[in-house]
Amino acid sequence: MDHEQPPTNQTINATQMERAPSKIPRDNLNISCDFSDTTSNNPSSYTSFAIRRRRNQRRLRHGITINTQINARNVIITIRFLIANEYLIFMAAYQKILQLAYTEEFLEIIAHDKLSIKFKEIAEGSKKLSVKKLLVIPSST
Repeated sequence: MDHEQPPTNQTINATQMERAPSKIPRDNLNISCDFSDTTSNNPSSYTSFAIRRRRNQRRLRHGITINTQINARNVIITIRFLIANEYLIFMAAYQKILQLAYTEEFLEIIAHDKLSIKFKEIAEGSKKLSVKKLLVIPSST
């Protein structure tokens, strides 16, 4: 039994390259190849290949455009979410400051500051506001 060796990905050295032509059968040595009219035998083969190639390129560009739009939309949503979170954190901190402002201890701490009088006026004026009004996020119109 004569078994062929499976092809390997080894590099070919110089002696193998010299021996390579001797392995070609003698009756195939004198065949000439003419590539001048390759597409004339079956003109639709190249045309269909070109159409498939252009179609695949369009699909690829379309896919890249859609992915870019989705990524941009995700970034915008993330930024809006972060801004909303920062706003809520700020409003919660502001609410806590107002709660502290109603206590005498906090007013004593900032009593030395010239702005404490103005802050007290703002705090007194904000007693009329409810917590719901403080935590309303302004619409982005």
